[in-house]
Amino acid sequence: MSKSLEFHKLRHEHHHEQMEIEDGHAETHKAMTGEYDKDSAEHLHHKTKHDLHKRASAGHAKLAAYHLAECEKATLADGLSKAAPDTLQEMVKKMVAEEIGNTLVPTKASIIANPDLVGVRAIPRAGQKIVPAGAQAPSVPMEFVKLFSTEDNDPVRQ
Repeated sequence: MSKSLEFHKLRHEHHHEQMEIEDGHAETHKAMTGEYDKDSAEHLHHKTKHDLHKRASAGHAKLAAYHLAECEKATLADGLSKAAPDTLQEMVKKMVAEEIGNTLVPTKASIIANPDLVGVRAIPRAGQKIVPAGAQAPSVPMEFVKLFSTEDNDPVRQ
C-alpha cells in the first residue's frame, strides 16, 4: 500500500467517525430543544448547537468523500505504476519499429575523430587560434613531449 493510499484511508476513516459523532451531538441537541419553551434561552442554545453540529457533520462528510475519492485514485495509480513500465516500454518499442524498422541505424558518430576521414576538422574553442587543415603537431620542448603525445608510443615530433 502506498503512503498516499494509507494517508487518505486513515483520513477518510477519521472524518467518517467525526461525522457520526457530530450527527449524534446534533440529534441530542434536537431532542433537547423539545424540552424547553421556544422562547427560552435554553431552547435557543440547543437549536444553535443542533445547527452547529449539523454543519460540522456536513463538513466531515465532504472531507470523508474527498479522501475516499483520493483512495480510489491512489489505488488506480498504484496499479498503473506497476503496469506502466512494461506497457510504456512495449509502446515505445512499437513506435520505434514503425518509424525505422527493427534495424540498427549507422550514425557515423564517434568519440574519437579519425583524421583520415574527409571533412573531419578541428573545431576551435572560443578565443583559440584557428587550426589550419593538415597542420602538423606543434614542436614542444623534450620535457613536455609526453603531455602532447596522442598515444603512448607516438611522441610529438620536435
